[in-house]
Amino acid sequence: MKKTFRIFVVAVVFLLTPSIHALAKEMGGGPAVEKKYQDILTNFYKNPEPQKIPAALEHYAASNFPKTQPPEVLGAVAYIFARIAQQEPALVPKYREVFVKTSHPGRLFVLMVLELCGDEKVEVFLKEKLDDKNFKLEKPAILEALKKGIPYPFNPLAQEVKKAVDIDFLWADFFVTGQKEPLLRIIDVVSRDDLFRKKLLEWMLAKHSKIEKKKSSDLLQQEVQIDMDFAKAKIDYPGDMDVMYSSYLTKTARPGQPSKKALEIRKILNLSDEEIEYMMIKAAAVWSLQMSVETHPLVREICLQAAKSRGPHTQFELNAIIK
Repeated sequence: MKKTFRIFVVAVVFLLTPSIHALAKEMGGGPAVEKKYQDILTNFYKNPEPQKIPAALEHYAASNFPKTQPPEVLGAVAYIFARIAQQEPALVPKYREVFVKTSHPGRLFVLMVLELCGDEKVEVFLKEKLDDKNFKLEKPAILEALKKGIPYPFNPLAQEVKKAVDIDFLWADFFVTGQKEPLLRIIDVVSRDDLFRKKLLEWMLAKHSKIEKKKSSDLLQQEVQIDMDFAKAKIDYPGDMDVMYSSYLTKTARPGQPSKKALEIRKILNLSDEEIEYMMIKAAAVWSLQMSVETHPLVREICLQAAKSRGPHTQFELNAIIK
């Protein structure tokens, strides 16, 4: 259970917020300041203001954010700043200035940014800091960054989505570029095979006693509102059942653990940790699209177009998002 709920927390708290929203809450300065910097980053593709980015990075580096967030969240937000600098190389020297003036936690965060968008000058800059006593605390991290190479080759569009944070990286790319490719990759996650439906059909086709069949089917129908026809081995649910079950887990979970009935359903279908993770990542993809569709009309447009060429269960989820 421990592994499953680590995944659950990443997907629900950091992705569904999403990471950039979690960031804003840690910055301080009141709601107006939070919204100001959040809008600068998440709407960069609509209203690019590169001149404001160094101040944003400085503010974030000096806030509680680098001290309180886990590495996967720091990495996703660092990628937003790095991706902007990849489009606006003149920002890189400004990032170096922020690295010098901020605190130790802030420096480690800015270093993550520089690793992704740095150049030869950044490499020289970091090597100079190795013998500077003012950067003694950062020396191990700098050595590790130099060992990996500057810039570190990272492209979220070229890698498989295996974790919730991978979806965050795709959103970061979209926020900066406004390109459809990151969103199509997220929609590809939604289009993955419906594992819960497959497992449920396998269970329906297996031999069960009448008592076991009634007890289990009653639980499933009551808890997740699934209409099942055992005689025809048919399930009457139009959407993606991985997304449906993940939503059920979210709604019924108690602090730190799933509900008793959720565990019963998991036992009936013999769902492994890996299978729960698979379902939660698909749901995270859907929820992230839902959260962005109102504030980003382009998301609605891309979902509308993508729905035309996807399977019926994915079409159902995308149509629900754009309604």
